[in-house]
Amino acid sequence: MLQNVKEQLAALKLHGMAEALEMQIRTPMASEMDFAERLLLLVQHEKTVRENHKLTTLLRQARLRYPGACIEELHTTPQRGIVKSMVMDLARNEWIKSHRNLIITGPTGTGKTWLACAFGVAACRAGIGTSYVVVGN
Repeated sequence: MLQNVKEQLAALKLHGMAEALEMQIRTPMASEMDFAERLLLLVQHEKTVRENHKLTTLLRQARLRYPGACIEELHTTPQRGIVKSMVMDLARNEWIKSHRNLIITGPTGTGKTWLACAFGVAACRAGIGTSYVVVGN
């Protein structure tokens, strides 16, 4: 019967649930949970797998130069002229939802590309499709 359930989950493209079911079968503590708890874990795992797949796809399609860049790792010092509150506000992606553009300027070597990629990653995390484009030279 269990094999039949796994096959049906696969046919419905619920691969995350099938994977979570396998984990529950191998975990002795799972048998102590009631049906609703186990079902919730299956559904949560499926949701997580789908969200991770979507993020991976968006990041791959964005073709960012620095796909590992993230706003949380941004170093803001007065010498750099970066205002952390402004960066955090921009990372909320309201400018994208308002159909506005973001232009980052500054001298060579100051981290403009990395910052642009960090904003791209923030957009991908929010489920917004992104494309890395270099304008100019």
